[in-house]
Amino acid sequence: MRTKIHYNIFVLSLALISCNTNRQNKPASLFWYQKQLRILQTVLREPDAIGYDARSVVRYMQASEYNTLVVNAGGIIDFYPDSMEMSRANRFLAGRDLLEEITAACKKENIRVIARIDFRGVEEERYKKHPHWFAINSDGSPKIYTYTTPVFYAPCYHGYYRNEYAINIIKKILTRYPVDGIWYNSVHCHDNCWCPACKKAFREWSGFEMPQSKNTDNRMLFEDFRKYSAEHYLQTIYKTVKEFGPEKAFVAEIFGMYKSEMMKRTGMGITMASKYMDFLPNVCFITHSHQSIEYNNANYSASIIRYLRSVNPFKQPVILFGSNQSTHRYVAEESQYLRAWVFESIASGGSVWNCLFNGAHPGLMHDRRNACLLKDIIRFMKKNANCFENALPVFNTAIYFSENSSNICGDDKPETDYYFTEVQGWENVLNASHIFYGFINAKGINTETLKSIHTLILPNTVYLSEKEILLITEFVQQGGTLIASGATSLYNNLGQKLDNFALSGLLGVRFNKKVHYGASNFYQKIRIKNNLIENIKDTELLFNLDSVYECKPDAGTIVITTMVPQFNSQPPELAWIEDMETDIPVMSIHKAGKGQVIYFSNLPGRIFYFTQNSDIRCLMVNSVNNKYSGVQITHSNIPATVHTHLIYDSLQKKYILSLVNNTGIAQSSSDKAISINDIQFTLQLPEGIKYHNNLFGDAEVRCMIKHVKLKIRRIDEFYSVALHN
Repeated sequence: MRTKIHYNIFVLSLALISCNTNRQNKPASLFWYQKQLRILQTVLREPDAIGYDARSVVRYMQASEYNTLVVNAGGIIDFYPDSMEMSRANRFLAGRDLLEEITAACKKENIRVIARIDFRGVEEERYKKHPHWFAINSDGSPKIYTYTTPVFYAPCYHGYYRNEYAINIIKKILTRYPVDGIWYNSVHCHDNCWCPACKKAFREWSGFEMPQSKNTDNRMLFEDFRKYSAEHYLQTIYKTVKEFGPEKAFVAEIFGMYKSEMMKRTGMGITMASKYMDFLPNVCFITHSHQSIEYNNANYSASIIRYLRSVNPFKQPVILFGSNQSTHRYVAEESQYLRAWVFESIASGGSVWNCLFNGAHPGLMHDRRNACLLKDIIRFMKKNANCFENALPVFNTAIYFSENSSNICGDDKPETDYYFTEVQGWENVLNASHIFYGFINAKGINTETLKSIHTLILPNTVYLSEKEILLITEFVQQGGTLIASGATSLYNNLGQKLDNFALSGLLGVRFNKKVHYGASNFYQKIRIKNNLIENIKDTELLFNLDSVYECKPDAGTIVITTMVPQFNSQPPELAWIEDMETDIPVMSIHKAGKGQVIYFSNLPGRIFYFTQNSDIRCLMVNSVNNKYSGVQITHSNIPATVHTHLIYDSLQKKYILSLVNNTGIAQSSSDKAISINDIQFTLQLPEGIKYHNNLFGDAEVRCMIKHVKLKIRRIDEFYSVALHN
């Protein structure tokens, strides 16, 4: 049976995920960047060069247990002396070479050094020396970034500044200094360029001349060209770095997963970029880098790690965060929220990259409150590196992540987004319900990957290719459970709505070419009682919100709930309708082959994201737990605010189970978590556990046949245990 699959099959299938990676690609011995990374980055300002003490930086690194330093090299400001015409040396160097000093000091203590470069643009003085090196708008005017001070003249992917000039600088750094790699900050270029180099590249790529302006008709053409240009550029820089040896690492600043607008405007997404990076850092600040402060979900850092593992399981996944804020870089991040943020990442098998923007090291910054905050966590990482660095997430339930769908209906603003909020809503429910889950990346879907799971969730996955449809259909026919929502498979690759769902036969419904929208007094009516509704009692109506895709059920499709038409709530005396009955299904279930499909014609994840409604949560949880018997937590009293993580190292044959306590810190202003006492639960596993050892915290652990019983007397922040089989 599908639910009896041994975990080793899961590991094999995960090894085949995306980027054409397979088990044979992994080298016999690991390079340093394939092991656990504990990175500190000091993004130096010009005056930080005054009195810069490399030995002090190294002492802080050693005391805090970081093993890698990312430090400024060149581009916008050079932290080494250089006489090139377009160089701009730090005015406070006073004849010193800071890059030489810090690399020498780090090498003496076996600390890795990655050189930071940034070629996002130049100020007017340098631009005027070689204006033809830079990007041009369609009207011939220079492309300018106004978010910088001073304004910067922007380069492009094909122009001289980012190619011949930048590559010369990279080679000079790698030749002159014993650095271990290159970090390319702001590697992306925004929107289109009409310079001669870009026009030539467009002609060679497409076979015809570049259109003089971007409009609706050629929008997709320009987006595809940006993707080609971005990949070509990353490949060029990667090859340049690798000329100096395979041990030299190349990584770049990529905004992935939930940054659809950045991907559209720059052509760079983490799935493509992962092919040209030696490990996978993803920007993951608690506060976003824009004027309105917004705190991410508490599980966001763990989500990033799960997602990066789906992109490439053999490359170290790393969250790039800051112990100081991103929007307010001179002051400390909320301490307890930050600690939970890092614990979530570690529990998922991730590495960490602490990025700070003022001072030679955290002990010398204006705000030093968090300078030692993570020391015990980083020390725990170092002590238990062999438990976490090669372990992969364990799950039988997977969320399908589609960059194509995110490009069609995703948006960086939650209120106008219809993809990421649906994904995050499902994540929030699975986390709160302690259901182990991971991601399957659409770019790497294959039969082996799908064989390893029991349940696949398609969260408003509006576009599916023919290959994806065939694989998903086979998955269900062979006994899998598919959960789909909203407009899944209702659009083509150009973002145009189809007449019917491409998965219509599998979903068991046909689209009626109408979408209903509702806010207040918008409901679902329970049509039948079964195991999908079993824990909802004493009501005929359930909560509903936002949109419902009107569809007609096929014969054999069981309709669980139907849409109640919205009606006004004022005046109260007239707030009613004669008939709440309709034939428009909201939740339905359809048998297909040996499997089943549960379809939500609304967007339950998005509804839960905004409302945390218990009706919606129950329907979502029940749909996942329906006929489920895989790796799971049972007989549990774990609060929803304590997140559970399970990872597995197939070489050492051990599971790592971790719990992260977010109770009381959901609001960023909370200064400490609320301790939880007497947690008890059972962990169901596909095989027996021989022995265990607590890694962090204390618990009573009883290893039984194919399950483990745990009793945690008290959890303050974090608990972790190794289970050896």
